[in-house]
Amino acid sequence: MTILKRKRFWASIIVLPVIIWLFRDFNFEEVWGLIKSINFWYLIPLSVSELAIAFTRSQRWKYIIDPGKKIGTWDIFSTFSIGMMMNLVMPALTGQVARIILISKKEGIKKTFAFTSLVLEVLFDAIVLVFLLVLVSTFYVIPDDMSAWWHIGALVVIGLAVALFWMSRKHGGSSAELKEGRFKQINSFREKMREMEATFIYGLKMLRSRKHLFLVTGLTILSWSFQAIMVFLLIKAFGLEIDLWGSVVVMVINTVLVTIVIFPVNIGMFQFACVIALGLFGIEKQTALSFSIVLHFFNYLPPVLLGWLFSLKEGLSIKKLYKERSDSEDQEINLGPVELHESVKK
Repeated sequence: MTILKRKRFWASIIVLPVIIWLFRDFNFEEVWGLIKSINFWYLIPLSVSELAIAFTRSQRWKYIIDPGKKIGTWDIFSTFSIGMMMNLVMPALTGQVARIILISKKEGIKKTFAFTSLVLEVLFDAIVLVFLLVLVSTFYVIPDDMSAWWHIGALVVIGLAVALFWMSRKHGGSSAELKEGRFKQINSFREKMREMEATFIYGLKMLRSRKHLFLVTGLTILSWSFQAIMVFLLIKAFGLEIDLWGSVVVMVINTVLVTIVIFPVNIGMFQFACVIALGLFGIEKQTALSFSIVLHFFNYLPPVLLGWLFSLKEGLSIKKLYKERSDSEDQEINLGPVELHESVKK
């Protein structure tokens, strides 16, 4: 693989100018002094909030998958934690690919079904983020350039939600093809595509269940509440004059700007997002950098340690997980529904 084809090379090209801008006037003594002056008692519930976020999101994933495959609470938490660790330490959504590979191997489900569950995760997160932006816009004036982008994003989210709900109901009959095993013998590319489509639609089954819609929506709101509380606790620790709704604004902007990890542990982009978000409240750059360093530490270290401990328990290493992810990328993702239905019947 040439250097021009390496994701880390291109990630560095993107992040390097951001890092230069952030740290060109970096005052280590001032930043360290600000960090030492914070109220460290707030960091205890902050750490608990981060662990609560991981557990809540893992249980949301469980209920997204639940209509097609029953998975234990501890098993899903383990797989989710390993995937989250991979996504933080490696760029370009590697952790999401790792989650698909791990859950398909451990639970005997097809990768398209696992992929659909991740699509639904993103959908519910996006819906809640749009709702939060609408809510906070009643308390704060969103800058025009940001407002334009979130309006476009809201339209995309609504369009995606409508499309997926329509597919789950209009084409719900595709489940019959799973039961009858119509795709057992795949003789053409067209049949293979139909097989993948049927499995994807089967993965949307959760959208047809009021119980699961309620649980997934509730857990999504709960996870974002923990995230807002975490940001608010750190704001209090720094003694900044920003209220709870302000912390929601900081959280949303930070989340949107660091959606895709383009550099290991999102160094650079995470700090940039915090500086931009806190700048809306008149927080100067050195204070914002200090804030970002502490928030980055507590946002990333607990999930990485949690994923590492679970990977040890599973007998996996970062190298092995990365190799499996790379091997998977070199193969066509065969996500047929027949084996999936067999695992459901068991």
